[in-house]
Amino acid sequence: MVARKKTGYQLRKNTLTSTQRFFIEVCKQFPIFLAEHIKEVFNVIGDGHCGFRVVARALEMGENWAQVRLDLINELKVKVSMYVEIYGEERLQELMSSLQCTEIPAPPNKWMSMPDMGLVIASCYNIAFIQLSKFQSLTFLPLNSPPPPTQRLVAMGYIDGNHFVHLVMHEGCPLPRIISSWKRFRDPIASTWEDTYMARVQISNQQISTTCEIVDLGVL
Repeated sequence: MVARKKTGYQLRKNTLTSTQRFFIEVCKQFPIFLAEHIKEVFNVIGDGHCGFRVVARALEMGENWAQVRLDLINELKVKVSMYVEIYGEERLQELMSSLQCTEIPAPPNKWMSMPDMGLVIASCYNIAFIQLSKFQSLTFLPLNSPPPPTQRLVAMGYIDGNHFVHLVMHEGCPLPRIISSWKRFRDPIASTWEDTYMARVQISNQQISTTCEIVDLGVL
């Protein structure tokens, strides 16, 4: 039997590290105009707490998912009237219930609920928070606080229909559209967040096509 000569594509594919393969597979699941600005991808344990692990990791809290759950519960309790106005009492109770979990693994009804949890995360930690996914990418801003002197952007990716990963974006990257409920419910004191990030959102808006264009890096 004559051995078949490997093509350049096969050689290139075979020389990738597992980290590089994971990076490529993650980026292929996002719109190309956003994926090309991803600098690094960090995986977290997929135990039903992955979304909370991502937030903890991005905020330099290790992967302390339990603390993030407690922080978000406190956020909803302290500002209950604001969140009732946004989500209604029934949905707010569902969100509160989804945060109350110490089991490992967490059952599906205790997973991070997006996009509803996005504004809660941004407001709780006073950060700009973005989520990238195949079909819907959004920016979330704090509802009732002005930008701090040193601002932080936290990015999370939703992949494979059931898992969150931590994304590190390049400085000044384009941002997905701001969720419409932010402008509707934000306090006037938080309006200057838009001044900071709107230009980067507009760059993305200019690149959005009528079809969902997914990044193709040429490696399967």
